[in-house]
Amino acid sequence: MDSKQLIDQVNGCRKNDWQNSDIGKKSEEMLVLIAEHFEICEECREDFDFQEFPEKTLIEFEYRLNGTDLSDWICEGEQ
Repeated sequence: MDSKQLIDQVNGCRKNDWQNSDIGKKSEEMLVLIAEHFEICEECREDFDFQEFPEKTLIEFEYRLNGTDLSDWICEGEQ
């Protein structure tokens, strides 16, 4: 998954009010904040893309969010 895929998937889920996403509320909220930040921060997008996460869907990616803070995913300037 790259940053564009994450942004697109989060925006798609948001449009559908996260119906049938099977993603926990806390993870939904964190994904929204990450996606919104990635839309404006090229550096964080590049850092995320560099990691080349193998997951293809948000539900697959959700486990990576567990036990992490927002600051683990985005720079401190725009939280």
